[in-house]
Amino acid sequence: MQKRGHQITLATLVESKDEKASLNQFITQGVDILAFPITRGRIASNLPRALFSGIPIQGYYDWQPKLAKGIINRLHSASGKWDIIHIEHLRGAIYGLFLSHPQNKLDALRRTIGDNKSSLSHPIIWDSVDCISLLFEQAARFSRSTIHRWVTRLELPRTRRYEGGLVNLFDCTLVASDLDKDRLASLAVAYNPQATAIKPNLITLSNGVDLDYFTPIQNHRETDLIIFSGKLSYHANTAAALLLIKDLMPIVWSRQPNVRVQLVGKDPPATLRDLASNDPRIEITGTVPDIRPYLQNATLSVAPIIYGAGIQNKVLEAMACATPVVASPEAVTALQAEQGKHLIIAEDIQGLASSILALLGNPTYRLQIGLNGRKYVEQYHDWNVIAEKLEDIYIEAIQINDYRRTRSKP
Repeated sequence: MQKRGHQITLATLVESKDEKASLNQFITQGVDILAFPITRGRIASNLPRALFSGIPIQGYYDWQPKLAKGIINRLHSASGKWDIIHIEHLRGAIYGLFLSHPQNKLDALRRTIGDNKSSLSHPIIWDSVDCISLLFEQAARFSRSTIHRWVTRLELPRTRRYEGGLVNLFDCTLVASDLDKDRLASLAVAYNPQATAIKPNLITLSNGVDLDYFTPIQNHRETDLIIFSGKLSYHANTAAALLLIKDLMPIVWSRQPNVRVQLVGKDPPATLRDLASNDPRIEITGTVPDIRPYLQNATLSVAPIIYGAGIQNKVLEAMACATPVVASPEAVTALQAEQGKHLIIAEDIQGLASSILALLGNPTYRLQIGLNGRKYVEQYHDWNVIAEKLEDIYIEAIQINDYRRTRSKP
């Protein structure tokens, strides 16, 4: 949006020096930064508050009074003349509630930072991105971690209730896929019994790719290198990476023992690091400064997602780099990509392994799948097009809000 001539203030939390340093890229682009640290101690203190508030842990996890007070102070300052407020993810929703609904349970939070101002008149967009209840429903069944299965089962009722209530509380709710949109809509009806229909403000806005940033390269690719990318501490990614190493690769290695695997992403858990330490064909990079060289160099990108929600950016980014993708159906539920043309989709372990082996053995087919994948993201997931759609959503929300304020004046 900055490139489209808009001034942006990014209000965020940082957990490490690396995260704080990463904000410099936005500062150099002219983005105003409002950042506050959140410590493990603060996160730990948020957990019991969540249990007694009725808000799920995910909803309270990132609560930081300093950030809330910073936003309030900026809004009431000369430099805080914002036209619209965009709240990201379920974890960010608490700040939207704090700003727009002081009369609810968060009134106590407002008092803790010494703010007793009335609710603000700015239109607020809640970008849920994914339906977390849908994700938890799957994780409760398919997560490889027993603890995580139990936690998601315990949190699921509160998460459903919380998400269902959020949909109608903001001027607009965005979601990345129609599947997630349908699930959020059903939750909104289920937990708002007086509502016969959901406001027409629940909108699907797909994720995109910066096609000038993620590009194919002309140099020679590796011929025996498989990549899996993503934040490796994220439970769905951990489950997928474990399936790749423990279930898929033994079948591949039985036919092509020299194939290597790169797991590229931050915070790999011990379960993955242990597997890599025992097999030189497995490389875990941890955090990398730029993922593009890894995608551009790989023979294949494999996304054996067992469960998930929304759109898998790992798939879009690989396709944008013309890296052929082999994926499970769960990884591409929200995409319009065609099986066998834009990427390869297989439903089970044997099918995924066979698809990997088939592509490894056919350079011409790999090249064609990669080029078709690039064409697909150019057609459906260009950030420039999606940014234009988001801009239209902003304009409409502002116009509706201005109309309501005018009508409410005596």
